[in-house]
Amino acid sequence: MTNATVSLIRVGRKNYQQTFKLQSFFAEGLRKRHLQRTHPNLPSSHFEIANRNSKLGDFFKDKLRNEQWAGALILVEHDPGIYTMGKRDTSVDLLGEGGEILKEKNGYQVIKTSRGGAVTWHGPGQLVAYPIVDFSMLKKGEKSYGIASYIESLQGTIINTLSELNIKAGTTKDVGVWVDQSRKIAAIGISASNHVSMHGLAINVFNSLDPFDAIIPCGIRDKKVTSVSAELKRKVPLSEVEVPLIKSFSKNFSIQLSEESIPFSSLDELD
Repeated sequence: MTNATVSLIRVGRKNYQQTFKLQSFFAEGLRKRHLQRTHPNLPSSHFEIANRNSKLGDFFKDKLRNEQWAGALILVEHDPGIYTMGKRDTSVDLLGEGGEILKEKNGYQVIKTSRGGAVTWHGPGQLVAYPIVDFSMLKKGEKSYGIASYIESLQGTIINTLSELNIKAGTTKDVGVWVDQSRKIAAIGISASNHVSMHGLAINVFNSLDPFDAIIPCGIRDKKVTSVSAELKRKVPLSEVEVPLIKSFSKNFSIQLSEESIPFSSLDELD
């Protein structure tokens, strides 16, 4: 295990926009710290953190002073549900007649994001994990992580998590995690800049699968979507999946997780 530590932050049920704001705030600070380490001759003003006088800013500044702190793992259940599109996504099922992105579909808001991948849905009953980490601080064996190895370890984290629940899952040529190579149970979509990741993974736990019927999930036409509850034929609470996910993430990335609470109400203070 490396000396790197990552904060575990459970925020409960939050809408997508609130959590994205938190992701962005953490990622900006981690990127600036990474640049400061790799470009020490840049002026100090280049590394100033916005909202440094907010409660959340104070919390974050304290974390950045810790040279072993590599970021945060944010766990959330999004409510209300929402369709999200990848940055290069051209999914026709979420475009209007003129090629514009629809504002909503089937009662769910549609937004374009900065992550990779195609369209998917997030909502109640789904466990979403956002690792906002400087993965140059993490090691895979003797090497630092790159994008491909980072995604590979995220997939491994999910597979190990599902194994703890007696669900045999694996990978295919398409990013994500699958049961019997035909039913997608978890999606992965990330972005990275200056070695800092945003976005993450989503595991279908007990959410309705109906919202996926209105789209081509992740742009893959010939496969179905499933959930932990559908595979185990009982309603599985999020907490039953959270526990092995946290354990698996810590083991797969060889990091120490430390649970933290944050002044989430101070998100309103962010720009």
